[in-house]
Amino acid sequence: MRNLKRALSLALASVMVMGLMVVGTGASYVDVSSEQNQEAIEVLQAVGVMTGDENGNFNPDANVTRNEMAVVMSNLLDYTVSSYKGTAPFSDVPSWAEPYVAACYTNGIIAGYDAKTFGGNDSVTTGQAALMLMKALGYFQYQSDFGDDWLVETTRQGSQIGLFDDVDTGATQALTRNDVAQMVLNALEANMVQYTGNGGTTIKGDGYEITTGKATYEDRTSTNNKYGKIDNESRDRNDGKYVIQLGEDLYDGDLEKDADADDFGRPGTTWSYEGDEIGTYADNADDSMVINKTLSAQAILVTDSDYFDYNRKDLADDGDLNLYINGDAEFENGDYADLSSVTLKAGDQVELFENDDKKVETIAIIRYSLASIKEVEDSLSSTYTNKGASYAIDLEDLNESSVGSGTYYDVYDGDSSKELPGFNAETYEEGTVLAVALNNDGDVFASHVAKTAEGTITTYNSGSKAYVTIDSANYPLHAVVFTSSQSPALDEENRKSLAFNMDDSIYTVYTDANGYVVGIDETESVKIEDVYYVSGILKDTSRYTTYYAQAVSVSDGTITEFKLDPTDTGFGGTPATLIGGGNFAKIQGLYTFDKDGSNYDAKPYTSASDNTYYVFGAPTKANATDTNMADKLARDDTSMKLTGVSRTLYLNDRTNYVKVEDDQADIDVSFVTGGTSVANTWTSGGTTYGTDAIVIATKTGNNYVASYVVLVSDKFNNAGSDDVVFVHERSSSSVSYTDADGESQSGWATELWFLDGSGNKETVTVTTRVDAGFYTWELNDDGVYELSNGKTYNALTLAADYKDETGHAGFTASGNDIDLTAGVTLDSIYNNGLTVKNVYSTHDADDVAFAENVIIADDRSKAVRDNDPYTSAITNASQLKSAIDKANSDVQAIVYYDDEEVIMVYVLKMVATADSNVAEINSVTLNGDEVSVYTTSAAAAAKPITVPVSSTMTVAADGLGNMTYKLQRDYTSGDFSGNTINQGSSQFSGTANKVDVIEVTATSGDGSKTVSRYFAVKTAVDYTISNVGMTATTGTATVTFDVATALTASHKIQVKLYSKTYEGTLAADSGAVAASAATSQSVTGLTVPVTGTYFGTITVYDTDGTTVLYTAEIADQLLSAT
Repeated sequence: MRNLKRALSLALASVMVMGLMVVGTGASYVDVSSEQNQEAIEVLQAVGVMTGDENGNFNPDANVTRNEMAVVMSNLLDYTVSSYKGTAPFSDVPSWAEPYVAACYTNGIIAGYDAKTFGGNDSVTTGQAALMLMKALGYFQYQSDFGDDWLVETTRQGSQIGLFDDVDTGATQALTRNDVAQMVLNALEANMVQYTGNGGTTIKGDGYEITTGKATYEDRTSTNNKYGKIDNESRDRNDGKYVIQLGEDLYDGDLEKDADADDFGRPGTTWSYEGDEIGTYADNADDSMVINKTLSAQAILVTDSDYFDYNRKDLADDGDLNLYINGDAEFENGDYADLSSVTLKAGDQVELFENDDKKVETIAIIRYSLASIKEVEDSLSSTYTNKGASYAIDLEDLNESSVGSGTYYDVYDGDSSKELPGFNAETYEEGTVLAVALNNDGDVFASHVAKTAEGTITTYNSGSKAYVTIDSANYPLHAVVFTSSQSPALDEENRKSLAFNMDDSIYTVYTDANGYVVGIDETESVKIEDVYYVSGILKDTSRYTTYYAQAVSVSDGTITEFKLDPTDTGFGGTPATLIGGGNFAKIQGLYTFDKDGSNYDAKPYTSASDNTYYVFGAPTKANATDTNMADKLARDDTSMKLTGVSRTLYLNDRTNYVKVEDDQADIDVSFVTGGTSVANTWTSGGTTYGTDAIVIATKTGNNYVASYVVLVSDKFNNAGSDDVVFVHERSSSSVSYTDADGESQSGWATELWFLDGSGNKETVTVTTRVDAGFYTWELNDDGVYELSNGKTYNALTLAADYKDETGHAGFTASGNDIDLTAGVTLDSIYNNGLTVKNVYSTHDADDVAFAENVIIADDRSKAVRDNDPYTSAITNASQLKSAIDKANSDVQAIVYYDDEEVIMVYVLKMVATADSNVAEINSVTLNGDEVSVYTTSAAAAAKPITVPVSSTMTVAADGLGNMTYKLQRDYTSGDFSGNTINQGSSQFSGTANKVDVIEVTATSGDGSKTVSRYFAVKTAVDYTISNVGMTATTGTATVTFDVATALTASHKIQVKLYSKTYEGTLAADSGAVAASAATSQSVTGLTVPVTGTYFGTITVYDTDGTTVLYTAEIADQLLSAT
C-alpha cells in the first residue's frame, strides 16, 4: 500500500495562525520522516487540525504556544470560533488568537493563569496540553478531580489511557509541533468517558447531605457501528456495544484505522478519512540492525552470535513466519528451515516484528541501491497533472544505464508504483545521486539523497567486510556497489576487481542513510573549491626573483597568491616570458593549482576539467573597454547572454557572483549570492569601461544554469539603481544574528528604501551602523546586508538639463543625519511629471515622469507640519502637487532619478515665500486644535479657554506674513499691553484662575500691513511660560532654559528637532539648577546638528524618566506651562 496524496483546503481569516493552519502541499512534508511522528502529523493534516506551511514544511521542532494550542483544540473540536469573538476575559490575548481562546475557555477546555492573564505567548507544556485533551475526552469535569496537585493527577490519568505514548517530553517541558501532533492522535484513539457519580463518602445530617471524594467515570458506548471505525472491538464486548473513541465521535465514523502492512511488508496501520486513504504506517520494530556481512537469514537471526542471537523458540511457530526484501516475499507462512534459503547482504537493514505471543513473526529487509537523477521535467501534460503530478523524474546509474521501471512522478493518484517517495523539488535535481529501495518490479518504496565523501582513497579492503578509507575515515561497502566505469553493479565477488589510484586522485563515494557505500564515482574530478580566477602574475624582486599568481576563489571570493614554479608553462609560457621586463602580466582566466614541492603548477580549468560543470566565456586581455556581455545585468535578471555564445545562460537565486575589480596588480573582490547588477559598457570621467564574464554552469535538461558568474572590470558601475538604497535616518538599534558558521554576530536594524523602482521599504539587518544617505548594497553569505560606497553615493551632476541620468539631487549630510537646510525646490507637477528648477547650478529637470512605484515620503514632524501651509503628511503625488501649489511657499526635497523617471521624493521642509505687502491670519490653533479668535483683547478675555495644568501650550497661526506672538498676564480690562514671546525672551509667570491674553500678529514682508487677533487662556494653578535658546556644539549641547523646578543630573533632558530626538542629562560638573533660574547648562549625551535655527521642542523629565516637568517650543512659537 502506498500513500495517496490528498489536497487539503482550509480558509482562515488571520495570517497569525499560519503556523498551525496554512495549507500544506500534500500528505507528505519535506521536513517530516519516520524519525518524527509522521503518522500523527499526516493524519492531523488530513482531518484539518494541524497542517504545514506553503513551502511543504511542517516545522516539527518548533515549540507550540498556548495561543496556538487553543487553535489546535478549536480545530479538533470543530468550534465555530467566529461566534466567540470578543468574549475572552483575558487582557493579554492578541486579536488573531482571541476567538480561539474564547471558544476553548467558554467550553471549559482551557483556563488562564488568573482572571485577566492567559499567558498565550508562553510555550504550552505537556501537562497543560494533556489537561486540555483529557477534558475533551470527558475527564476532569469537577474540581475534586484535581486532588492536591492538578499536574500529578493529569499525568497519572493521562499515562493510564496512553496519552503520552511516543511523546518524549516531561510534564513541565515545552511541547513541539511534533509532540502536539502525537498527543492529539493519541487522544483521537482514546476512549471517551462520562460521569457516573461520586466515588467518595456520603455524610447525612439534619436537612442536608454532602458527598465527598473524586468523581467516577466510565467509557461511553453505543450500538451505532460508526463507533467501530478506529478500535475495531466486537459488539460482544461491553454488552454488545462499541466503546466510543474521540476520533469516531468527532468525525462521525469517517476517520478509520485498519491493520495493514506497508510497502516493505512491515505490519502497521492504514488510516483513511472520508474514504480517501491517508497512508500506511509501519509499527515500530521490536528489534533491528544493519548487518555488515553477507550471511543466511538463519545465521543472522539465530546461529551467529555476532548478530541477533535469538533462540529458535523466539521465532513464530512453523507456518507463521514471513520474510520480505523490499516488499517482495521471500516466503510467507514459512518456518525456521526457510531462513537458511535466504541470503542477507552487507548493508541490509533488518527489522523484526513480534506477534502477540512475543515471538518474531515478520522479518522485513530494507536494501538500498544507487540511482542518479537523469532528468527532472516540470512541464507536464494534463494527462499527468490531472493525476496530481508536478514533476517527472528519470533515473540512471553512474554508468548512465536506466534504473527502475521507467519514469517516476512526485505524485500519481491511483498508482503509487509510479511515484518516487521522498521527492523534494529543492534537492532532487539533475545529477543528484540517491539511495533507493527498489522491489523486483522496479517500484521505489523509499529514496533519499545519498551522502557523499570525496577525497583520496588510501585503503581498499575487498574482504567479506569490505570498506574504503578516505581521509582516515572507513566507509563500509554495500554488497552491491555501482561504479562509473562498469555496468551492471558489482556484487561482492566482482567488486574485488576494483582498482584505485591511491596517490593523489580524487574519488567520490556515495553512502545510504546507514553509512554503507552504494556507489563510487571513479572519474577524477576537480572540486569547485579548487578553481580560481587568476587576474595576473606578479614578480617579486625584494629578495629573490619570485613569481606569484594572483588568484580569486570562485567558490567564496577569497584572494590567494600562489608561488609559481618558474618553469611552469600552465599559463601559456613561463612566468618570466609572460612578464618580460615588467612586474605584472595579465592572465584573466580560470585555473587550478597542483603543489610541486614548495611551488605550484597552474592548469587551465575548462568544461573538460569536470564532469559536473560547463564553462562559458573568457575575458580578453586587450584593454579595459572590452566586454563579452551582450547587455547589462540587472539584479532580478533570470538569464544572461555572452557574445560568441549561442546559448542562453540561466540565473537563479542560488547563482553566485564573483565581482573582480581588476586594475593590474590591485584587485578588489566582492562575492554575492542571488543577484547583482553591472553595466556591460559605460563612460566615467571621459574613460570608457567594460565588463567581461565567465560563467560556470550545470546542465538541467537542455538548459544551462549558472552556478558561478565571474565578472571582471577595471572599474564597476551599476546598471541603473538596482543596487542603490536610501537610508533616511541613522541606524538606531543593535541586533544579533547567527552567521553561516552558527556563530552569534551583532548588526544594526536599518530601514532601507530600495531605489530599483519596486517602491519597497524594509527594515533589515546591516553589518555596520550607517548614517543617513545613499549606498549600494549586497547580501553576504549570512543573509545580512552590507552597505558600501559612502552615504553620498551617486549624486546627480548635470552638465545640461536632465535627460536620463541616474542619481540624487538635494541631499547633503549633516553629521549623522540629513541637512534639513538643503534640498532642491520643487517647481510644479503637470501630467504626472515633476519639474525641478536649478538642479545644481542652472540646469533644470523638466517634466520627469514619476515611476510606477515612486517612493514619496515626508520628513516633517506633525509639529512642523501644523505650522506649514500644507499640514498633511505628503506620501503620494497628489498630496505633493497640493503642497507645491500652496501660495507663498516652496517645497524643498531630495529627489532620486533613474532612466528618465523620478524614483523617490523625500520632502524636507516648506519655506514661506509670502508677498511683501500681504498680511493675513486665516486660523489659529492651540495645541493643534483651532480656537476662536477675536479682534480685541477684551472680547477674548470674556471667553477664556481653560487649559489643563500640565498642558504644553503651543500656538500656531496659518496665514500670510511674519507671525509674532505677545502675552499679557492677569488681564482684567483695557487695551492689550503684552510682551513679545520669541526665542531668548524673558520668563513669564501666570497666576491661578487669572486670565492671560495672547495676541497673534501677521506683518507683511515690507512692514506696511499688520493684522492682529486675540484669544485668552486660564489655568487652575500658577504656571510658568518660558522660552528656549539652544547653541549646538560637537558632541554636547548647551541649553538655555528657565524652570519652575530645581534640576539635577538625575533629570533627563530631551530635545526634538523635526523628527529627530536627542537625549541627555545635565553634565556632572554643571551642578544643580535652582528653580526659576535662567541659566546656560551643558547637557551630556545630547548630540545635535552643529549649526542652524530649528523648530522643535525641549522637554525636561522628572527623575523617574517619564513624568514631564517642563516642555517648551524652540524658536518663535509659544511655549509651555508647568
